[in-house]
Amino acid sequence: MAYRFRLETVLSYRRNLEELAQQELGRQNMLLEEAERRLIALKERILFLFAEMERRQKEGILGAVLNLYLDGVNSLEWDTARETTRLELQKKEVERARKKMMERMKERKIIERAREKDYARFVREDFKKQQNENDEQAILRFGRDKSI
Repeated sequence: MAYRFRLETVLSYRRNLEELAQQELGRQNMLLEEAERRLIALKERILFLFAEMERRQKEGILGAVLNLYLDGVNSLEWDTARETTRLELQKKEVERARKKMMERMKERKIIERAREKDYARFVREDFKKQQNENDEQAILRFGRDKSI
């Protein structure tokens, strides 16, 4: 008799949910890395504008052009603040996805432990059944001891 776990469909369902949670966590991590790259790029652009502004000041530029540089820097600082907020929100999303994946893993492991216990019970019962069959074979072959 072959072993068959009654909750195999539940186990495969839990595995699928865990896999989906892992994929979601991977997607959220990619979005986090992308937000970090955007933030770094914005900070580099600010530094570049400051360097360019200083270089142009040494050459002697008009006040209107200097104001344009300052407006550009202010705009980039606003963008940096907005991107920092997005980055923090994305970190929270990554943490939420991680918790969900851990929850899914725990649910799957519970079913797997039940499967392992059920299989161990099946093996014990099968062993007892085989032992009883062997005992019956021995009795049939050699007969009962009548002195007992």
